[in-house]
Amino acid sequence: MARHKTKIRYLIEYACLKITLRLFDFMSLESATRTAERLADLWYILHTSRSRIARKNIRQSGIANNEEEAARIARASFRHFAVLLVETLKSASFLTENTWRERTELAISPETTALLKDPKRGVILISGHIGSWEIAAQLLSYFKPISAIARGLNNPYADKLMNEKRTHEQLSFISKYDNAMSRAKSVIKSGHMLAIISDQHARKGGIMIDFFGKPASTYPTAALLHLATGAPLCFVHCIRTGPGSYRLTVLDPITHKRSGNNESDITTILGKINHELEEIIRKCPEQYLWGHRRWRVQS
Repeated sequence: MARHKTKIRYLIEYACLKITLRLFDFMSLESATRTAERLADLWYILHTSRSRIARKNIRQSGIANNEEEAARIARASFRHFAVLLVETLKSASFLTENTWRERTELAISPETTALLKDPKRGVILISGHIGSWEIAAQLLSYFKPISAIARGLNNPYADKLMNEKRTHEQLSFISKYDNAMSRAKSVIKSGHMLAIISDQHARKGGIMIDFFGKPASTYPTAALLHLATGAPLCFVHCIRTGPGSYRLTVLDPITHKRSGNNESDITTILGKINHELEEIIRKCPEQYLWGHRRWRVQS
């Protein structure tokens, strides 16, 4: 009975999502963005537990010293996430192979650019929920094929619909629950790019790494793959600079001299990743996803 009710709920959610996406298809980018921001304001008010988590995280990070500033950043963060979803779903209309450079400022060294374009060299790209991370994958797919490790939606019908919207010939997704490590190694071996988001709480196998000075359970996937394959590991962020406009930054590969102690090496690499993430969050706190529980007891 419970399974039947869950399926009905999933189907209703799927139908609502499909109708919503269809409505957004008919809107201009500007109209869709304004609508998304209004919906985000409503969601911020109604989802009190999530907005409370966001404000608490902002205060814990030291980004804001008072509740008023924390609330301002949290509300802006909700808006940014809503706009990100809309721009991701409408990106095919304004980020094409012929137009994406007109809307994108690139901050990538010539050496790293050559690395990204090298068809024989796999690259691991690491980031967090900062800026327009979904758009980043699409932009990078114009360099060479890219696969992103992602957690699918709980609703399988909605998840399939969203993946159909996001996936194309140069961009694919790997479920974190579907033999992800083996598939990730195949991507790297084939000379493609592998994208990983590393800043969600790691329930199992996480390593406690400081994030804004407080221990947070962190997924070691990127560090493990780097050490196992020798593929370059680069930190990436894509900051939204205006409607449908972005600044894509790919830092030069993280350098790390092996110590002979694998555990120590992983911890050091993850520390460097968190440092880079903290730096860009401090510059653009309104574009970070503060609503997830980053600091909590490891389970």
